[in-house]
Amino acid sequence: MSNDQSRSRDASETLRLVASALSHDVKPPIRHAAHFIEFFEENSTKTSNHDVEGHLDLAKQSLIELSNMVQYLNRFASIRVDRSTFQSTSLAHLLKLAHDNSKIGFRRSSSILKVSGEANVDCDPVLMREAITHLTDNAVLYCDDEKTPQLLATIKTVQNTLQIDLEDNGEALGKNPGALLRLFQKGLHASKHEDRLGIGLSFAEHIIRLHGGWMELHDVASHLGGAKLTIILPI
Repeated sequence: MSNDQSRSRDASETLRLVASALSHDVKPPIRHAAHFIEFFEENSTKTSNHDVEGHLDLAKQSLIELSNMVQYLNRFASIRVDRSTFQSTSLAHLLKLAHDNSKIGFRRSSSILKVSGEANVDCDPVLMREAITHLTDNAVLYCDDEKTPQLLATIKTVQNTLQIDLEDNGEALGKNPGALLRLFQKGLHASKHEDRLGIGLSFAEHIIRLHGGWMELHDVASHLGGAKLTIILPI
């Protein structure tokens, strides 16, 4: 019965997040495109080509962003956890795989990961690696180009839970610590790369919650001077 209730809560939370995204994030690019069409209809004969091009660029970018949002929403809503896929998996190994993916994906081969501690977690290893990769992606992406990205992962057992503190030397989060993330949460890592949808942290938290855990964001800088967050998973 408790498993059924947990799955029901997870499904309800997924629907709430998707509904919130549709309400707050998907509407603006639709409005931008619609406003351009109205503007063009009203001013097509009396507006300079420069003004039209500017509005057209905004409409095009809005439609591209809308398309990306729909793809992410589809992926987000389709994530499921099947306990038949669970395996006892090394967290240190998952962290290394995730970090390697981030280094390759963002061409930051100099990026350094240091892992302190070790533990195995019962999880879907593919989904958990995806969750952690979203977090290492943020650490590598939001590190200044002149710096070598550094990540420190500390694995420990605290009151019947596994905790992974993940710290980096990029930009501190400093916003809504510990709050439930919106799907398209821009600005958590300050203003760099504002064109990105900011869905990575939400994906990570969603997958971790489907494993019975949660994620906490900290509003204080890490020991490395950047962001700090904590993953908590049941033992």
